[in-house]
Formats: sequence, C-alpha cells, structure tokens
Amino acid sequence: SQQLTYGEAFYEAYEARFTIRLSVENMPETAYPSIDDMTLRLSCYAAEIALRVYFQDIRKLVHDNVHAILQPFLNSNNRAAKQDAKDRYACLSKWCDEDYPLSYDPRVLSNLLRSVTPQQEQRFELTASSLGQRPLSFLVDAIIRHASGQQHRRQPPFIQGGHFLPVIRVAIDEIRSNASIAGHGGPSETMFIRNAITLACETLQINHVPWSRNQDNHSGRAPTIIVHDVWLNLGAKDKTLPPAFLSQQQSNNALAFQASQKIQAKDPRGQWSALDIRLNTFHTVLHKTNLPSEWDIEHVMDDIPPYIIDAYSYVQRIYNSSKPLHQLAVICSIICAGIIPNIFAPEMKKIPQNKTQYLRYIQGLEW
Repeated sequence: SQQLTYGEAFYEAYEARFTIRLSVENMPETAYPSIDDMTLRLSCYAAEIALRVYFQDIRKLVHDNVHAILQPFLNSNNRAAKQDAKDRYACLSKWCDEDYPLSYDPRVLSNLLRSVTPQQEQRFELTASSLGQRPLSFLVDAIIRHASGQQHRRQPPFIQGGHFLPVIRVAIDEIRSNASIAGHGGPSETMFIRNAITLACETLQINHVPWSRNQDNHSGRAPTIIVHDVWLNLGAKDKTLPPAFLSQQQSNNALAFQASQKIQAKDPRGQWSALDIRLNTFHTVLHKTNLPSEWDIEHVMDDIPPYIIDAYSYVQRIYNSSKPLHQLAVICSIICAGIIPNIFAPEMKKIPQNKTQYLRYIQGLEW
C-alpha cells in the first residue's frame, strides 16, 4: 500500500530503514567479537547487512544475464552445447548459493569463471576493468561518495534496479549516529564510517566486484551501467593504515569514552544497562551491586498509575545483589528485554506438526 500511495522511492527507503534497524537490534554475539568498541561493532554489522543486499543485487545481475545467454543452448538439439549449458548453469547455481560470492576462494571463483566464460574460450578468466587493480578503499570511497549524493543515474558500484543504494544510505545514517555517540565528529566521523564499511567488506571477503563496460577508444561519457562480465579487482595495496590501527588513533575523544566505559564496567556501583548484556555475558555484571538503568525511576512516565511507581520504588528499595533469587530476577529481565523485539514478529513459515520438526523450529527461532 505504501508503494502505491507514496511511490517506489519512499517504499525502498522505508523498507531499508526497517531492515537495518531490525537487524542491528538483533545483532548476534558472533558478529565481530574481536571489536571491543560496541559502537564500532554495531556499525560494522549495519554495514554488513547492507553489503549482503549488495550480494543479492550481484547474484541477480549475474544469474539473469548468464541464464539469458544459456537459455537457447538449454533448448538446443545440439547435445554438446546443451550439456555445456547445463554444466555452466549448475556452476552458476552453486555460485549463487555461496555465502561469500565475491571471495577468491578457489571453489567460489571457479564456479563463477565456469558459469560466465563460454565453452569456446579455453582461458577461464573474467574481463578485467580498464581501471586496473584497485585497493578496497576505492570501493568503500565510491560507496560513500555516491550514497551521499543525489544523482538520478546510478553510478558504479550501484547496479541499475538494485536495492543496495537505499539500504546503504540507511546503514551510513546508522553508522553516523554511532560515531556521534562514540565522540567522533568532522573528519573523524568520516573515518569512522569508512572503517566500519571496510571492516565489513573484509569480513565478507569482497575481493572483486562487477563493474561497468570498458570504454572504447571513442571519446564520450564513461559507461555507468554495471555488467556481469567485467570485474574490478580490489587486490591493490592500500596506502592508508588498516582500519584496526586507524580506529585507535583517530580521536582522543573516542579513546577517553572507551576508557570511561571500562572504568564504569569495573565499578560495582557503576551504571549499566540490561539491554547491553546477553545471557552469555551476564558474568561480566555479577559484581554489580545496583540494578540496571532500566529500573531508574526517571523512566516512569507522569501519567501512569501510582502502583507502577510504587513497584519501581519497592524494587529499588529491597534489591540485594548478594541474594541469588534477586540475581535470577535480573536474568529473567534480560531474557525479557531480548525477547520483546521479536515476540510479535510475523511467521516466516508454517509451524511444523511433527514433534521432532517442531522442536527444531523452536530451537531455531532467533529469540
């Protein structure tokens, strides 16, 4: 209904914001565990969600074009040509199913080469972009630059008809908000955004990407439409320091903020939030003698019944962290805080009737 009422652009922006926000709120513990700074960690995950949409755009681009090329051969009476088309399509399907389709993993790359390269060409290789080998920062800078602009025509690396552009715009807004929380501003904010996207690209093993056709000898505007058979290599050495080092040097404000967080975490009376704690990290707050900030009376609205205010006051008054039952109550509150965003989530598939399948279904639920 929103698509019909407000148009395609509005709907894409709405869907992108919903996708990023829901994903970040439910970031798994396994995402970027080596990053201590939670703001950077959340930012990397937001960038990853957007880049996975980029993967979907690329998969569709390659699949649709290769399938269109193979279709006549699949319907051909020529057995050799038909068998080759089947083999190429099988490799294409395998490549589309890969978690990291832009990796140089031999298995992944060989399936891409086999599906894109015609049989008569004995050399299995991708047509390289005339831009030559570029560093990963080239792709990251292009993403940030074009996502920040308002061009009507999509520029590389954004694919015509793809969904990556609106999603990465929302992701960058989310990362910018996290940068502000971490004390970054100006050039430091830009570097924070750049580092988050770069770290996500490295995690997703983005070694090359499809690019626009190489310009011939004729003068004129450079092609901007991404094609499936021209690829830009991202293996050149970057002149700048890796993001892991930059994040430690870019802002004294960020370092001071991190130090204050660590001091506060160690202090038994330091403020803490149940929303920042997962069950497998509960041991990090066992020394806390105070309740999480969610039980602060300031969170109570003015127009609520008096008994709720009394409940907050009662809990603050009688809570004793040395009592196991009280700690169990806090654990239950953390479980509740984690479930709330997903309690009313729509079902993605029918609930199995078989007891064994139903158990697997329950165990597989995100919450």
